[in-house]
Amino acid sequence: MMSVNNNELLNELIKNAESGNSKSQYELADYYKSTDNISRHIMWLIKSAESGNANAQFDLAFYFNQGEIFEQNYTEAVKWYKKAAEQGMPEAQFNLAFIYESGEGLNQNYAEAVKWYTKAAKQGLIEAIFNLAILYKTGMGTDTDFETAAKLFRTAAVRGHAESQYNLGILYFIGEGVEKNLFDAKRWFMEAAEQGNVKAQFNLAVCYQELGTNQDLVYAFKLYEKAAQGGLEDAQLNLAQCYEKGIGVRTDTSKAVEIYKAIAQKGNAIAQYDLAVCYKDGTGVRKNWSEAVKWFSKSATQGHIDARYQLARCYENGTGVEKDLGKAAYWYVRAAMKGNANAQFCLASCYERGAGVVADIKKAVMWYQEAVKSGVPGAQCNLAILYYTGNGVDKDLEKARELFRMSAAQGNKVARDYLTKF
Repeated sequence: MMSVNNNELLNELIKNAESGNSKSQYELADYYKSTDNISRHIMWLIKSAESGNANAQFDLAFYFNQGEIFEQNYTEAVKWYKKAAEQGMPEAQFNLAFIYESGEGLNQNYAEAVKWYTKAAKQGLIEAIFNLAILYKTGMGTDTDFETAAKLFRTAAVRGHAESQYNLGILYFIGEGVEKNLFDAKRWFMEAAEQGNVKAQFNLAVCYQELGTNQDLVYAFKLYEKAAQGGLEDAQLNLAQCYEKGIGVRTDTSKAVEIYKAIAQKGNAIAQYDLAVCYKDGTGVRKNWSEAVKWFSKSATQGHIDARYQLARCYENGTGVEKDLGKAAYWYVRAAMKGNANAQFCLASCYERGAGVVADIKKAVMWYQEAVKSGVPGAQCNLAILYYTGNGVDKDLEKARELFRMSAAQGNKVARDYLTKF
């Protein structure tokens, strides 16, 4: 129950609000909100907003945007955010920009997003600075401008914004918008990592694992572990590889399989492939070709190129699955077309032999040539034989000899035997 003094203050507030004072109307709306008198809260909030009070306009927009009290209405939310934004309220400018960027409830308009983020950023709103930097980095609503993005990221980064620190680190790492500088990249990754940014922890780990100078595999492992605990799948994958290969930690292939399996079951194609290889080779788990085929198949279906090749091999050889040359050729094609050199060699052999496909010596030659570009010794030898015999190509002993030499240099015994015939 209000004291006499508070009653007097309330009466004075009501009097001022009724006379049209927008600030008093907003304060009265706030009072009624604190007493859970929502109908009066809204009544005075609307009056204050209509009288031009930016705080009331912002609150009203928020209610419409979130679907609180009112039914969700993005058009009304934009209307009231814009009124507050036009009065210079940075939070309203940011929220308005975010709606335009996300296209939530209305058509996306990146140019408007840039406009309003810029206004809020000029007032120092750190999230607006970051979001504006992202738009300049991606070229959404404006020309791609890495240099401006870098400046904006730096502005937010020096104020401790972790995502900006991480993104600035990326720009230094790749040399976009700033001169490439791995020292500065590590510095900003470190700043963000210490705040718990899992992507920064991961990238910092990569730096300590792969960048020769100042390599620290134990520290890299610990960073992968932190990022993995934060749910980053890339870190979980690298953590599993550390356990599998003994990088920064004692080798524990069973632990590696455990991690691969957990990620693979979530649908990660790389983990599915790595898990399949473990079953294929008996690494950290009993060798099981059926399980290998199962996971190669899942990974291949998602487009993993090496998984497609391995699955084709399984179908060709009948390992872990019933032999099926047609399916083998199917997966060889899909791996070969994506550049897998071993698949190109095997597909060429299929066309030469008519295994799972209609025999076509010209297609065989074409795929052998593709595999030769990658230095596959079997392809070099087989193509050399075609030039030696004139099968599918004009007979050319010089080309044959050159290819035999290339293949023999890599240890191909058949190529060595052919060279004795020259």
